[in-house]
Amino acid sequence: MKNTSEYPEKKIYRGHLEENLYHTLMNHCNGEKKDVKDLFEKFPEIIPILINILEHSKKPKDITEIETTTIISKISEKIFAACGIITTSPLIIASIISIQIEAAIQSKQSSIIEKLKILFSHNPIFTQKRITKGGKEFSIYKLKTMENNEVTNVGEILRKLSFDEFLQFLNVLKGDIGIMGARPIPQDEINNIANDKLKAFYTQEKAGISGLSQVLLGQKAEDFVNVKALLHAFEERYASSYLLMYILLKSIPGQRKKGEY
Repeated sequence: MKNTSEYPEKKIYRGHLEENLYHTLMNHCNGEKKDVKDLFEKFPEIIPILINILEHSKKPKDITEIETTTIISKISEKIFAACGIITTSPLIIASIISIQIEAAIQSKQSSIIEKLKILFSHNPIFTQKRITKGGKEFSIYKLKTMENNEVTNVGEILRKLSFDEFLQFLNVLKGDIGIMGARPIPQDEINNIANDKLKAFYTQEKAGISGLSQVLLGQKAEDFVNVKALLHAFEERYASSYLLMYILLKSIPGQRKKGEY
């Protein structure tokens, strides 16, 4: 636990609830003074949200409770992912058909026979190597939204509605990622991260479909990686069913912040 004498003389919090959050971030989330100060001063709108999450989160008391919570969480994620695949399958199928039709129409081939070949042979699935817990590399699944380095018309709609992400429920079922956690990124991007804490989260903690930094910061997360790392630590420390539902609801198409693909 950090020495409380290290706290800045000028208080940046108002009231005991903000003070409790401040001390929580410093003592239990491995926060540095600058990181916590940036969170409070640059993103005051999310402070009440974090306080609410903190009040609804039950911190495990011992290792047995932690292990039990982890097992329940894994089972819940598998069940949710299976339900997700089943309920979104009509949308996935419709999206795949749309991708195939557009690929055939946009093809430079002039003959109908060639276009039909593309219709039935074009691969609508995009895969890319990403990194998860322990530095493990895996292939993430998404519906294809680009051709020749350009976003397609169908792809633009899929991205806007987040339909291209639905296949990642398969990654959850395989155990590659969880529902909640930092978005997995390629190894070369991890190598370019200067913030050691953030780099550690991408290699030591299990990645997820959506996380707290995504739904709260959106595109701004890339400009404040220190705050992003702090939110990852908060998410890991105070994971709960309430936090999971909050992230899931905020990740629903139309609820995401701009640039959050």
